[in-house]
Amino acid sequence: MLDEEHIAHGRAIRAEVIGHDVIEAVYAAADDLEIDQQDYVSAYSWGEVFNRPGLSKQTRLLINIAALATMGERDTLKNHVRAAIRLGCSPTEIREAIIQAGTCAGPIRAAHACRAAAAALRD
Repeated sequence: MLDEEHIAHGRAIRAEVIGHDVIEAVYAAADDLEIDQQDYVSAYSWGEVFNRPGLSKQTRLLINIAALATMGERDTLKNHVRAAIRLGCSPTEIREAIIQAGTCAGPIRAAHACRAAAAALRD
């Protein structure tokens, strides 16, 4: 079971990177079945893994973008693209991460991810 301190720490990092409004909306929309999952994502994925030494935040976001592109997660991908831009990644780096992921996931998913990234970059 997670303690509130770990959840709050991870949630703060998640909100700082992805955006406070986005994370508040995620939590507001979470029902009783999902809220624990969101807490685990905040505490573990963001509070523990995202903060590990060895990779920059920009590199971690590019990896997330590549993974999300392979899963077809367009809305979450857009949030990560916006975060990557805020943290200093270039549109070229984002495009190349998606293209690289497309070599594993397939060209259709890569094309959809490019469209989602382009929409996020226009926002």
